[in-house]
Amino acid sequence: MELKDQRHFIRVNFAHDVRILTQHSSFKAEVLDISLHGALISEPEQWHEQTQELELCMHLGEASSECDLRIKGRVCHCHGGHIGIEFLKMDIESASRLRRLLELNLGDEKLLMRQFEQLLDTDLSH
Repeated sequence: MELKDQRHFIRVNFAHDVRILTQHSSFKAEVLDISLHGALISEPEQWHEQTQELELCMHLGEASSECDLRIKGRVCHCHGGHIGIEFLKMDIESASRLRRLLELNLGDEKLLMRQFEQLLDTDLSH
């Protein structure tokens, strides 16, 4: 089965640990790439969830005990040991941190701003 790449937002490679929180469980996984609109993560070994809704929690600083990025999302696909997540909702602090993280990794603030405006236009049209 071949997945058609329908991404409208530029993703950056970003290998980082993430905690996946579902209604009944918590799993440790790794973010493989991330954008303003979603992420691709590794499928945890014990992943048996049928849920579509979840929350991602990422610690960006080593000394941080709180989630620096807390993002609600939904599973778009599970394939080949990877889970595609679409972001649905995040607080303003998480959005600001995600924007900064992408800005540092992209190295192109203008491109990121265009992507951010596109995200706002997309979300407002629903």
